[in-house]
Amino acid sequence: MSIVTRLFDADGTDREVDLDASVVKGLTDHQLLWTDVSGDDEGELRRTAELFSLESQSVHNLLKPIGRPRLYVLTDYFEVNVVALGDDEEPVPLDLFAGANWVVTVHHDEIAFLAEFRDQLVGDTELGRIEAPSFLAGLLDWQIGTYFESVDELERAVDVLDERALRKRDYEDRFSVVTDLVRLRHRIGTLRRMVTPHREVFGALARPEFEVIATSDSAAHFRAIADRLERAIDAVENARDLLIGSFDLYMTQTAQRTNDVMRILTIVNVILLPAVVLAGIMGMNFKVGFFENANLFWVVLGVMVAIAVISVLVARWRRWL
Repeated sequence: MSIVTRLFDADGTDREVDLDASVVKGLTDHQLLWTDVSGDDEGELRRTAELFSLESQSVHNLLKPIGRPRLYVLTDYFEVNVVALGDDEEPVPLDLFAGANWVVTVHHDEIAFLAEFRDQLVGDTELGRIEAPSFLAGLLDWQIGTYFESVDELERAVDVLDERALRKRDYEDRFSVVTDLVRLRHRIGTLRRMVTPHREVFGALARPEFEVIATSDSAAHFRAIADRLERAIDAVENARDLLIGSFDLYMTQTAQRTNDVMRILTIVNVILLPAVVLAGIMGMNFKVGFFENANLFWVVLGVMVAIAVISVLVARWRRWL
């Protein structure tokens, strides 16, 4: 269980503090408190909820994350439930709470972007002067950034897959290309199902009727975040289209190789079929004066070779070989 509390003080020094009731109750207008809770210890979660006077609905969500995007507007704060990317792009429920001058983030598993966000807040800042919803908007913006990073990785993987599909390969490599296609399809589908449901929540945060935000300085931030989410969804759809294009490319290459094999077999048949016909005729079991001349064997053999050579030359001229 990890609890990191950072106090942003515009009139003093930004610093990490121990979370207790005196810190929460002593907040001023030029201070902002961010508490990041990582873990699923029920005692610590209930203690954190009590310090910030969270209502029973929020406490229930902390103990049993719903695992899908939701928005709750309560008496003295509002709650946003989102799904972030964890290790190996696994979905991790993230609960965010914003009050007058405090923000609480709770997640049972580690979330990399929160640590990165915290690490870049070095030295003294003026964050103590901003409103809690604006700080929350910054966190959500970083969350959307992780979606774009995941899409970039998927697009690079698709590019590598395209190169492999265009190379000559053996059976095992062909099988691995299909396996990677299925794996990437699963990753894109998982990311799409993770990102798309946020549209309703982020849209609600940006609507004018949501007075908690609409009347604050953060309204423009949430509208920009909603637009950025739409671009993230479009990026995921584009990655899906790229993967479909990779599959079409793979099938085209497979069909081309099949055509190459059939062309070679056809040319072999063209070369051998006349010889087979001549050999069949010459080997028929009846007597004809024509067959009495032993020198005709070499004539027939020469005709067979000539037909084979002509067939090869025609195939090379028509670029069939």
